[in-house]
Amino acid sequence: LISFRLLVSKDVIVVTIQYRLGFLGFFTTNDEICPGNFGIWDQIMALKWIKENIEYFGGDSDRITVIGQSAGAASADLLALSPYSRDLFKQIILLGGNAECSWAVSDAKTVSDYCHQKARKLGTDNAKMIKFLRKLPASKFAARLIGNKDLFTTGRLPLAPIIDGDLLPCPITELRKQSPTKSSIVGLTEDEGLLFAAIGRLACDMDDVKMGIELIKNSMKGSEIDAEEVISEIYLNRDNKCDSANNSRRNVQRAFIDMLGDLTSNYGTQLYVDKLVERGETVYMYSLEHCNPACYGLLNFYLPFKSLFRFLKFLNFINEYWL
Repeated sequence: LISFRLLVSKDVIVVTIQYRLGFLGFFTTNDEICPGNFGIWDQIMALKWIKENIEYFGGDSDRITVIGQSAGAASADLLALSPYSRDLFKQIILLGGNAECSWAVSDAKTVSDYCHQKARKLGTDNAKMIKFLRKLPASKFAARLIGNKDLFTTGRLPLAPIIDGDLLPCPITELRKQSPTKSSIVGLTEDEGLLFAAIGRLACDMDDVKMGIELIKNSMKGSEIDAEEVISEIYLNRDNKCDSANNSRRNVQRAFIDMLGDLTSNYGTQLYVDKLVERGETVYMYSLEHCNPACYGLLNFYLPFKSLFRFLKFLNFINEYWL
């Protein structure tokens, strides 16, 4: 997503970091014994090191820009919100994700229960659990993502950052109000839903559309709006109901990918932008619709999705404007 040749030509110093993922990064007992969020703490340690040492590499510690994509974008946004890291950088670029997305932060009890379930499978579930687990090799903590349906039944990931009362001391909405102003670029691709369809190994058929309807219904609890009617009008042919046999496979696939993209990414991104604009912050929003089929990889199963061949100079625009 980033043109490193262009970055080098603009005398930009690029630093990439490593941090713990899965159970190693987000295992929690939801108490002081194992509070979780270790993956984010790793990022903060790296960011502090960059802040303190970038001058020795010819950089400017007052002009640090944090860039993240998908889960990395959600992490970058959390870094902008946490009191431990929000003053360590000046600008932020969020590609396909942010902390407002439903999957970016999970319920602490849900993650804790999932971690206890893993601990039981490894042979422990008592007060000495953490001591026992620390003696196991990292290979024992593999976390399955592909084929995991949790995201589509709950709208959240089983392993993710949590509001722990320390790193993230209060809900995202409150942290957003407290965080310092930063200039930001935020945006999406046209088919954000493709990635999540691949993660869930979904067929993108009418059954999946109905599952999407249920997710939207759950997010609209208390509303008098008929979710199925709204979805039929927005995503499918206006004259067809969601269970209609008149919808072709192509139309159903298109409807589901659009729906999934709205649920997982588009709504959260628009919410992020709205909140920043309300605060009077400078934010630039993009929608990338250029399609290169060679980039899809494991997503080829869900093709054909032909987007418009636009924004060929888009990445250069981002890099030239910011860097």
